[in-house]
Amino acid sequence: MASEWTTVDTFVRDLGVLRSAAARVRASAAARSAIETAIREAAQAIDLTIDAPMNRERLASAREALQVASEVIVAIDQEIARSFRLRTKASSPCERARQLIAQAGS
Repeated sequence: MASEWTTVDTFVRDLGVLRSAAARVRASAAARSAIETAIREAAQAIDLTIDAPMNRERLASAREALQVASEVIVAIDQEIARSFRLRTKASSPCERARQLIAQAGS
């Protein structure tokens, strides 16, 4: 039987992977800011799951925030994109990822 903390633990580990990947990205200040914003949003979403590790809405929000951060990193650094895999895969960036990527380009 899986612990109620299994999903939260997985999210924390995924966040660590994202932070590691982000540290290797060579990017402009604007792009780095977009990456850091996405990672901060993911960390905040995960933090909210700590008080309610079985709350589906909070878990979904954390999962989505991790996906946004992944998409931003991948879009900004294609070399990391080739080697970086997150458990969930998306065919195209979600709206929040598009906003952060656009911000990085300006």
